[in-house]
Amino acid sequence: SFFYGVKNNNLSILRTFLAIPIFVRRMIRNAYNLYSILKDNNYRCIVIDSEYSITFLKPFIRTPIIAINNADLIICEVKRLGSVPPNIWPQLLIENMDFWFHQVIPDLVLSPVFLEAPRDTKKIKHIGSIIRNTLKFESHKAEPNNILVMLSGSQFHGSHTFLHKLERIPEIDIHVLGESDVPSEHLHYYGKSFDQTRLLVQADIMIINGGFSAVSEALILRKPVIII
Repeated sequence: SFFYGVKNNNLSILRTFLAIPIFVRRMIRNAYNLYSILKDNNYRCIVIDSEYSITFLKPFIRTPIIAINNADLIICEVKRLGSVPPNIWPQLLIENMDFWFHQVIPDLVLSPVFLEAPRDTKKIKHIGSIIRNTLKFESHKAEPNNILVMLSGSQFHGSHTFLHKLERIPEIDIHVLGESDVPSEHLHYYGKSFDQTRLLVQADIMIINGGFSAVSEALILRKPVIII
């Protein structure tokens, strides 16, 4: 996959652009792998999310391409700002690249939203949040007992080390997903897990990155959220 350039554990747009030759090589290799898969199977549909390597194959395949991506929502929200802060210009450039890729390559784009949606276009259709159907809403307790921490979803995830410095709060258990560490009486670690539904449902408070999937599920479950 592609990646963001990093300097001192921070996102570096300069190093991201300097990595373009690496991205081109990966695109070509990925396109070859995709072609090998597609030529041997009669798929009814291809579903992607920002899979740039399929650009090379677009002229040669007849299979419909459907993308799940909401870069259009980000661009729309930025326009509402009026003036754009200079410190987000480089990141906005990447979002614009994503936006134009999805304007050109896929045959249909499904854009998940949970706020007011921009107007649908011929190519972009807005849908509700995508969540797992095993999640069940439960009424909340007056006093919280379980805090769920999920900070490992992205390349630049937050550090969980601050949890060791917290003063022990009686009757509060902290459950940490995506990280492995030495557990204690009130700190529980679960490492990488693809099925976190039980922990999501029992959580009274969620501490998460700003990933769209985690925010969507927290919203649907009506959980109090702290976003880092």
